[in-house]
Amino acid sequence: MKSDTKTLLQKFECPQGTPLGGDFATFDYGKGSFIWSENKNKKYFDATSFFSVANLGHNPSYLRDLLYQQKDELIHAMGDVYPTSQKAVLLEKLCHLFEMDKAQLCITGTDAVEFALKTIELKKKNPTFLSFENSYHGLGFGALSVTNYPGFNLFSTPYKSIVAPYPSPENKEAFLSFFKKMQKNAIDAVIIEPVLGRGGVIYPFEGALEFLRELTHKQQIPLIFDEIFCGLYRTGDLRGTTVNCDLLLIGKALSNGLPLSVVLGTKELMDLWPLNEGEALHTGTFTGHGLSIRAALATLSEYEQFTQKNLQENQQYLARKMKDVNGEGKGFFYRIPVPNALEAMKKLFKEQIVILPADVDLKYLGYYPPLTTTPKEHDFFFETFKKLKLHDAR
Repeated sequence: MKSDTKTLLQKFECPQGTPLGGDFATFDYGKGSFIWSENKNKKYFDATSFFSVANLGHNPSYLRDLLYQQKDELIHAMGDVYPTSQKAVLLEKLCHLFEMDKAQLCITGTDAVEFALKTIELKKKNPTFLSFENSYHGLGFGALSVTNYPGFNLFSTPYKSIVAPYPSPENKEAFLSFFKKMQKNAIDAVIIEPVLGRGGVIYPFEGALEFLRELTHKQQIPLIFDEIFCGLYRTGDLRGTTVNCDLLLIGKALSNGLPLSVVLGTKELMDLWPLNEGEALHTGTFTGHGLSIRAALATLSEYEQFTQKNLQENQQYLARKMKDVNGEGKGFFYRIPVPNALEAMKKLFKEQIVILPADVDLKYLGYYPPLTTTPKEHDFFFETFKKLKLHDAR
């Protein structure tokens, strides 16, 4: 690392940009499940897939080949005016893959959430949303309305939101009680993470999502599933749940490192948007970015090949290892109990492992490395974890 990197950030970056205390580090190189510091003198195991983006590992060969083959093809396209032809190919593929009618490409997860919330407002002006405790849907003004993660209440928000207990197994009674007391027609849409990501890597109790699907059907209101974190095989399956919804949000690992997200929905909801006759109502300069689209198409093809070969074998191995540390989860999306997640994170970082706390109470570490992580690479983490005696046998 250059000696002045931290100094430059302190001097020129907005204070909220980068945390500069504790184990400050920069990473400039990566391959597979590993990343290297700025001057390549230290190699770290990545147990986060960098926020569940690098599902197929860092700098996979298929993406490097794509960049090398770019040649004369447009890197950036005018996505909402004169798009690349591959935009249509990607939209068709996504709609078939997720069994939805229509789709809208977005740039980030927050952007996708904003589009989804605006879609509901086209159906009902000044809507009231039902969201859930410790949920994280992004930091745009609309997204903040339904984000109930501690520490993000600094700004006023445009939408009303009623907050329900997340349907964890421990919350089952409180969850069901909440809906018994909720007034009829109190809400206009429901938005939920089918697996609570940043709020704790929490899987809902059996039947919870089916309950919400039935509720929304009865009340004739849309159900929105935010699978930006848990989708695309993170839980071992294409989606975080088999329950259907009216709007589905996918992002992060869609292009394995390039900014791209998508909202997929029913024809009824998507056709609430007026026809674009020259002025798009939800867009951005980089919406429909040519290189991101090609990366997504290549990534989806890679998923198909990978899932046929390695998915079941890899997740079965990880499930066995998780039993030894009381890990909770499935697929490649787990949390591990520890006495103090922040302290455990710091100790593991000194052993060249990058990992993050899973929950707001710092009782768990989140473990979601690339799907391509080998048994030997998993072993490195678990052996180090045991060596440091971080296990909490609760």
